[in-house]
Amino acid sequence: MYKRIMFYFYQHQQYQGPYEHEELFFDGVKVEDVTVDRLMTFFEYFYSDLSNGVYVSEDEFETNSFEIRARQYRLNHKPFNYKITVSSEKPVEAFVKVFIGPKYDEYGRVIDINENRMNFFELDRFHYTLVAGQNIIDRSSHDSIYFSHDKSTYKTLYKQVMTAIKTGEEFKYFPDYYQYSFPCRFMLPKGDFTGKTYQFYVMVTPYHKHEETCFNKYVVDAEYSLGYPFDRPVEIDYDFYVPNAFFKDVVIYHKNFDKDISTKWSTY
Repeated sequence: MYKRIMFYFYQHQQYQGPYEHEELFFDGVKVEDVTVDRLMTFFEYFYSDLSNGVYVSEDEFETNSFEIRARQYRLNHKPFNYKITVSSEKPVEAFVKVFIGPKYDEYGRVIDINENRMNFFELDRFHYTLVAGQNIIDRSSHDSIYFSHDKSTYKTLYKQVMTAIKTGEEFKYFPDYYQYSFPCRFMLPKGDFTGKTYQFYVMVTPYHKHEETCFNKYVVDAEYSLGYPFDRPVEIDYDFYVPNAFFKDVVIYHKNFDKDISTKWSTY
């Protein structure tokens, strides 16, 4: 069903035609470079609490005399930072978008951008104030609004609520648990032992201020679609490759770590 819905969406975007050069160009702004930490993925065991799936008495629940957990082997990655070097002719409010996508197909051939554009996944978007001259934007994988930590278990939430009721202690709300976010462990695709090449794509565009609501808190700037600029076909390379955008090759490695190291990084 989702595939059919997305097919109609892509078909609609195809009919829109490519973006004009003026729709992509940001006058006076140039992305000079992007540097990324060493990217590493790994598999780790994770224990999910299923205790709320069975009936127990209140005493059993309060004394925590039992616990039911399911063990899963799942992909995670080491937290990383990246820096974006941007030059601007004057102070200006900017909007930065960061994508990741493949570079080669299964035969090791570079994929044409028009065929590859729908494979790019948006990692982050944020507002930034550029100053005249060179700007170094330091960003962390923790900062993305699209990803968050694992949600609190039912037992944890129950105990927090009951403690607040009985002792008057303030109930702690965790705002980083975005309702529509992905688990942070899905940020990077699985790497390879010898390294697998992907591409970071960074685009800086003019910022249009909007009143923040529950929805556009995630969109940030409603002037641009969620897939912009990859949501429309690319016909002329000159129009698409603008100075305010930058492709950077990155290598993602994969390694099986021992339990201690995996546990330490899994707290991300």
